[in-house]
Amino acid sequence: MISDTRTPESVLKGKQHYYDAIQERFGRETADAVFSDALARISEYWYTHDRLPEGQAIHVEDNIVPIAFIYMALKDLIADEAYPLIHAVKSDASAADSEALKTRIRRDGVDSFFLWWADHCRKVYGCGNGFVSVHHEPSSDHVSLEILGCPYQTTLKELGCPELIRSFCDSDNAFYGGLPEIRFIRKGTLGYGNELCDFRLQKADSQ
Repeated sequence: MISDTRTPESVLKGKQHYYDAIQERFGRETADAVFSDALARISEYWYTHDRLPEGQAIHVEDNIVPIAFIYMALKDLIADEAYPLIHAVKSDASAADSEALKTRIRRDGVDSFFLWWADHCRKVYGCGNGFVSVHHEPSSDHVSLEILGCPYQTTLKELGCPELIRSFCDSDNAFYGGLPEIRFIRKGTLGYGNELCDFRLQKADSQ
């Protein structure tokens, strides 16, 4: 199904926390200018690109494109201070989003969570959503996957801000790093020049 309910205004509205952070740090005038510029950039992107199927849109239209254009608009105004702010907001948002995972683990236990996570990742990070990925069945002590091709990397490169991919890579640490009874183990990411992004969630009491 092609996404048909999104608009440039609606996806930008979903990034209000970036507006709030920019306003707090640089003032309302700067925040207004950044979001006005970002909206124009998003609108132009939508004019020149076809709408995406839902599975791809949740990554590209809802997440990558609006954050990239907020970053680029902010960078035009404050240069070197743009990346640290976007990185911090992205990490803080991921840490907040991880509360739902923590609740699931405490409610259902780690083994059940591993089964759910493996199935969830096949749906969210599968080839139908623009990823090249390898998914594994959970073992007795861990669950894992590898991403070999990532729309975050390719889209950000297309948009002209490939450096921003590292903020998305790093946000995984905030999202998975504080889960109860689980260690998040990673050797590298595509965004940092490695051959793949590896995700391994391991029971904290296992070796």
